[in-house]
Amino acid sequence: MKIYKNASGQTKVNLNKFDWLKIGSKHNWLKKKAAKSVHINGELFTTENIYFDDTKGMEYMLMDIEKPNDFTYILDVLYDDNEEGQIIKEIERKSITDTRTGIGFSELDHKQNLIGTYKITKIHDDGKTMDVEYIDGNKIGQRQTLDIAGQARTIHNEQVRQQQENRMEDINFTEPNQFFTLGYLAKNGTIIVNINEDLTTQFDGMYQRLTGDDPSQHKGHSYSTRTPNKGGDWFKILFAEPPPEVLNNFDFGADVDLKLGDGGLMQINNRNFIKNLFRMGFRLGHNSDNIGNIIQRIQDDDNKEDFMLGTNFGENQVLASIFGGQNLIRL
Repeated sequence: MKIYKNASGQTKVNLNKFDWLKIGSKHNWLKKKAAKSVHINGELFTTENIYFDDTKGMEYMLMDIEKPNDFTYILDVLYDDNEEGQIIKEIERKSITDTRTGIGFSELDHKQNLIGTYKITKIHDDGKTMDVEYIDGNKIGQRQTLDIAGQARTIHNEQVRQQQENRMEDINFTEPNQFFTLGYLAKNGTIIVNINEDLTTQFDGMYQRLTGDDPSQHKGHSYSTRTPNKGGDWFKILFAEPPPEVLNNFDFGADVDLKLGDGGLMQINNRNFIKNLFRMGFRLGHNSDNIGNIIQRIQDDDNKEDFMLGTNFGENQVLASIFGGQNLIRL
């Protein structure tokens, strides 16, 4: 506000827009519509009232209140320097932890149940229920009120199932044909993995612990992830179909199903077998340049020799020179 005298000696008051609105609001000159009010994190905001912006260090008049989503308010304001602006206020999100399972829930978090993946839109004040919106599955876009303890049990049970599934039973490779088979797979096989994206941390830790290899360098080719409830997991090794007499002498040292897949490729889709390959030093993708690392994990010299026979085998070789006309039996 500026007070001055004109050429005629009359006292004049020059008001900027902020001062004019401030005075008009105080004396109810400008009340043309009902004021908007909202509580944001315990503080009341009402249009046409004056507030102080700590960030700018100046007063502002609240002109309008917008709410673009469940957890954000946008305040349209006019500062005392006559500048218009916006202040964004984020609502504090509620969180709660189920005491029996230790599983936490927070507003806007994504969780998964047997129906699909959902976003938590509101945790009720009773701490027992929450509103959710499904973001995939058959109920995508639908809203539902769920029991928090029940959802915690569902998530906990699935975690236990996954942990049991991710345990590895060691395969004790001892026979000459088994090491020949490992050598052939090392030279000719390709390992690919596709897992639930929620389990990548668990898989990455297991893989790096067993192999010493960084899993991130394989992402996008031999290592991929899937959205929860979209398809299944893969733990596969693929290789070209060898001659029948070679195939008949393969020994995987475990109850493994060998199948003929697309493009004439043989495949083994067995989580535990692939994990044992990791334990033996195999890595994701091709392993033809990883032979030295694998053979270091084989203790017995005879077993190393059998392994190398498998890596060196070519279709033009005479099989009898390897198998002695029968299975590979060391005398």
